[in-house]
Amino acid sequence: MAFETTVITTDVIEVPAEAKTIVINPPSDGSIVPPVTTNGDATVVAPVTTTTEAETPVAEKPEEKKVVNPREDPVEWIKSLIPAGVHKVNHQILSWIQDQTYTDETQKQPLPGKNESVTKTQFINFLKDGTLLANFANALSPGSIEKVYEGEEAKVKENQKANLQNFVNFAKEKAGFTEAEAFAVDDLQENGKSGYNAVFNTLFQLGMKAQEKFNATGIDVENVMEAASTAVKNSIIQTIWNFFKRVRPQLKSKAETSDEKTPTVNGANGNGVIIEETPVSNVVPIVASNGDAKVVEDIPPPVPTTAAPAVAAQ
Repeated sequence: MAFETTVITTDVIEVPAEAKTIVINPPSDGSIVPPVTTNGDATVVAPVTTTTEAETPVAEKPEEKKVVNPREDPVEWIKSLIPAGVHKVNHQILSWIQDQTYTDETQKQPLPGKNESVTKTQFINFLKDGTLLANFANALSPGSIEKVYEGEEAKVKENQKANLQNFVNFAKEKAGFTEAEAFAVDDLQENGKSGYNAVFNTLFQLGMKAQEKFNATGIDVENVMEAASTAVKNSIIQTIWNFFKRVRPQLKSKAETSDEKTPTVNGANGNGVIIEETPVSNVVPIVASNGDAKVVEDIPPPVPTTAAPAVAAQ
């Protein structure tokens, strides 16, 4: 795109009256010199209009959305998902932990949520007492935690914190987690959903290291990603379908209640019946007979009159 710039100079150059043609050397600074003409008596300075080529502005390309790899940054990946995807991933992680912890199906606790979807709050609450995580640590590395509080003992808050702290110590000492990679006890005990990212990161990282560190079956990252993707797609489709289910009755209702004019036959033009709109009238028709046929005509309603007041005789 080119921009035009108009430069108008108002400098007056003294010109001798007898001069016919004047040659002016251009200034060294590159400025534009206006043409000068004379009429013999006065000097006339004509404005100069110049057009300069400006650089065409280049539209900035929209920044492409970066695809996050859960192997590199689990937290950013889970944050990029809509709730349906997050809920599906939560179910996958809890299922994997229970499968690694208990060989007897009767020992497994029913997972929260429905349709294999677990919310963040349900995820936190399921792990809050630390029983599953402490037993999980011992399943990966037997004897890592000497005392696991379960059952009635696990209902005591101090025992819950002990279970969780022992698991955190296990993650640091046995799995090689740094302080930043391991969640804190308060993330499960006090922080609610705000502690979810830290807990998720620790467990997902542990799932990816399980094979290397403990020769155990780790998280199938590809399967988790596929499950999350499917859940997201199904959620979007369901949302669109629900939208049309809500809107369709409203559109149908509006169509049924809209004012429609009923056509009637007013007469023929020789080629066919002419359908015209019948005007609405509250005029009462009268019927007049001409001897052979009856003609229906509309007459205007009588105009109400106000009787003049009676004048008493004087």
